[in-house]
Amino acid sequence: MLVLAILALSLATATQNPCALANQSSIEMILGGPTVPVPASEMGEETAPYCLWATSHRENEIKLTIWSKDELPVLNLPDVASYFKKLEAEASAQYPIERLPTIAAPNFVSGLIPSTGQTSNGTIVVLRGEHLYVFDFTQTNSGHERTFVADFMQKARD
Repeated sequence: MLVLAILALSLATATQNPCALANQSSIEMILGGPTVPVPASEMGEETAPYCLWATSHRENEIKLTIWSKDELPVLNLPDVASYFKKLEAEASAQYPIERLPTIAAPNFVSGLIPSTGQTSNGTIVVLRGEHLYVFDFTQTNSGHERTFVADFMQKARD
């Protein structure tokens, strides 16, 4: 009984803080080094809740923004599906997009180099339930971003 209570509490905590769902060693592998706290003065203002992982001087970073219907009036969009379609159209106008078959929800990858050993900039967007997850990668080690997002989405609860 105590074990179930502890498990429920840890699940509730992880759900309240989506940043805690990310695997720290995976983040550091993608970034190519240890993460450092980003000062609030450098983070900027965001409409939607987000997580930001970066290396020193923000040379490499991963930013996850989680949109819900509550934040969309700022963008004049009715729902997260509309925002997904807008982002997908913008991305496909710039880069070829691909799908992640390991995620059973509408998604696309844009701008990321699939091979390892290089750095790339790009985005992975996942529409699941009432949330739109936007993962932005800046100067990250290519080839690991897709697995990171698939693992994160497996843990995320809508």
